[in-house]
Amino acid sequence: MLVDSTIKKQDKKTITRSFRISEKSFKALEEDALYHNVSLNTLVDQLFDAHANYERFIEKMGMMRMAKLTFRRILDASPSEGVAQAARLHAKDQGKVAAISKYGELTVPNILDGLFLMFSYGGWGEYHETRSSHGKRVITLIHDRTEWLNVLAKFCEDDVRRDTL
Repeated sequence: MLVDSTIKKQDKKTITRSFRISEKSFKALEEDALYHNVSLNTLVDQLFDAHANYERFIEKMGMMRMAKLTFRRILDASPSEGVAQAARLHAKDQGKVAAISKYGELTVPNILDGLFLMFSYGGWGEYHETRSSHGKRVITLIHDRTEWLNVLAKFCEDDVRRDTL
């Protein structure tokens, strides 16, 4: 769940607080920080960020975590049209509601920010964002769920464009 700290850097004001945690949890956090080559402070900040911006949100939306291998097996065992239909229904039923619930309105930037969260924290794949020479967002999504995510992204794009124009 560790997110690359170079992604979506925002100027954020920090505060200093102290917490009591079990020694076992502390040692596990230290091991993870060492493994990911980040400071313990960075790791804890990212864990808080993941909870505040992702975990609470998916719980409210009735989403669940699933092993990537299990999801891949379900997709592989499903007919292509069924996968496409499920992606369209998910985007229609969950995508709009999720964006409005989290951001207050359905806009292209809000949908893109939602994709950032799902890729960065939800394990959907890799999310890379840059700016074009004209200042537009250029987003590259790297994933192994080609059919599901391509249909979902296409439907979101068409649906958001239709609803926001």
